[in-house]
Amino acid sequence: MSLHFATFAEANAARQPFDEACNHWGKVLESFPKGEMGLTPDHIKASQPYGIARAEFDKNMRKLKAINSYIVKHFKKENAEYHRTKREAKRGAL
Repeated sequence: MSLHFATFAEANAARQPFDEACNHWGKVLESFPKGEMGLTPDHIKASQPYGIARAEFDKNMRKLKAINSYIVKHFKKENAEYHRTKREAKRGAL
């Protein structure tokens, strides 16, 4: 996957849909029944709905990782400031 973003804002905007998709598909995967030890049983993992959800989660996670890697490499200062601001806003809300 070849990526190029001119600005941090552009890269961050590209990251958002994949972040939301990962959150959605993660919740779908968590909704499947678990066994006594908290693991998803093999017969559930072999089902088509689980396979579709897992494939969608994995596809979106790969894209999210690629964008995050690009951001960390090319926009280190902007990314640190973005997370610092986000963290301070969260602390202020508490």
